[in-house]
This record gives sequence, structure tokens and C-alpha cells, in this order.
Amino acid sequence: MKLDRKTEKDVSKLSQTRFTSFDSMIRFVQIEITTVCNFGCFYCAGREMPQRHMKPALFDKILASLPDVRLTISLQGEGEPTMHPYFWDMVGKVVMSGKSPYTITNGSNIDIMRTVRLFPQIGVSLDTLDEDEAKRIGRFGLPGVLRNLEQLIVAMGPKRIIIHSVDYGQPLEALRSYVQGLGISRHVVQPIQPKADYSLRYRF
Repeated sequence: MKLDRKTEKDVSKLSQTRFTSFDSMIRFVQIEITTVCNFGCFYCAGREMPQRHMKPALFDKILASLPDVRLTISLQGEGEPTMHPYFWDMVGKVVMSGKSPYTITNGSNIDIMRTVRLFPQIGVSLDTLDEDEAKRIGRFGLPGVLRNLEQLIVAMGPKRIIIHSVDYGQPLEALRSYVQGLGISRHVVQPIQPKADYSLRYRF
């Protein structure tokens, strides 16, 4: 994967920056590591983007450029973070740097033991409990996702898990009850993104 000239210049500038002016204000940094995904969510702009992973060397440069303060580093992207072949290496590097890793996963590809060991908290995206509806909107293998989530709760406890949902007009009552029944207290529901580069996919 070759970066365009402007991106290379921006990354080079970033790698030489130490964020000295705002060190005391920065607490959360998101690094977009992939656009590759095993789902096809209709509301995700990443399905229209080039499908590629961030190179490990670029990730290392970005991580090294961050200020030496307590930070949460969210490994994200317009894709499924765990699909990156070096995802767990990246998580380990975040931990070794003295910072806290975070990610939001679609729940299809969870390594439970490593998640318990390395993540203080983790997000799981879940929009519906209806398997047919999940397939319709491009979220596949719902029974496996729910099974992984419930195993994760047993292993790390509900307080370390955050559920993230997109409200695109679907009924949410059953999902809210399910999340509460699992003992998860943080359920973040965000409205569907109105930006043009997202909404061009809204045909469902």
C-alpha cells in the first residue's frame, strides 16, 4: 500500500510533533488502522473506501509521536479492527507505551483471553437482536456475535464492556433490555450519520 504524497507529508509532520501545546488536554486518541471488514453495514462509509490496512511502521511512528501522558488509544477505522493482521501487536505496543488500548469490535472475531488481559475496557457494536434484520443491514452471524459477547462478559465482567449501537429507526427496546439483563451499564446509542459520504449508502 502506497500513501499519496499529501498523506506522506502529513504523517512525516505528525511523526516530528510532540503535541507540547496541548499535552494536558489530550486524553483520547483514535488511530484509524483499517478499512477492511467482514461485515457490510449499510451505514458504513468504509465499504466504499479502498480496502487496506495501516502499515505497522506508520502505526509505530504515530504512537511514538504521542505525548508522554496517560492516554486512551482507540484502534479503530472504517472497518473491523481485529481484521488487521497486526492488531494484537499494535494493542501490545499501546500497553508497552504506558497507554490504555480501546477498540470497538463487531464481536465476530474476539480473542477472549487476550482481550481480558490487555483491554481495561472494550466496545462491542450491536444494533439488533433480530437475526433477519441483522442480515438485512449487513451484520452477519448474529448468533455467534451474541455468544462471543456473553462469553466475554463471563471472562471480564460487564463493567468493562460498552455496547455501541447505531439508531437508524429500528426498534431498540429488546436490545436495551438484553444489554441491561447482561449487567452492562454503558450502552451508547448514536443517531445515523447524516454526512453525505455516509448517506449515499442509505438504501435499505
